[in-house]
Amino acid sequence: SECGEGRTRRKWPLRMAALFARAVFYPSLGYNIFMSKVWGRHWYDRIDQTVIIGALPFRSLTEELVKKENVRGVITMNEEYETKFFVNTTKLHHWSPKSACDYIASIRPHILIRSGQFKILKSYYSVLFSEDPDILEIKEAPAFKS
Repeated sequence: SECGEGRTRRKWPLRMAALFARAVFYPSLGYNIFMSKVWGRHWYDRIDQTVIIGALPFRSLTEELVKKENVRGVITMNEEYETKFFVNTTKLHHWSPKSACDYIASIRPHILIRSGQFKILKSYYSVLFSEDPDILEIKEAPAFKS
């Protein structure tokens, strides 16, 4: 039926995205392990009193995270959650979008904020604080990639 074909066509991009995510997971995991072992990149970093950002922890890190860092839950990050984190950090610390991004980049310089994420952050900041956020050329910020 025509209706069934439309649903199948809409699911196709989602299936391809899931397949792509699985295909790149292991190479990116290998890359992160390499960067951790060879270059000393931290597997995780504390951002503030309540947030730690890092790669998904191995079971071997669980005890350290619970005892040393008092971790009670883990959220797997994707771009949507990253943006929400920046929004919440901006609200909590009353940071401008540029200040929030610069702070995160000072702790985890390999994190890249996409231009679309930054636009959402600027928009949210304007609504939350009823003032314009810093004017920022995306190329000037260390955490940005367009």
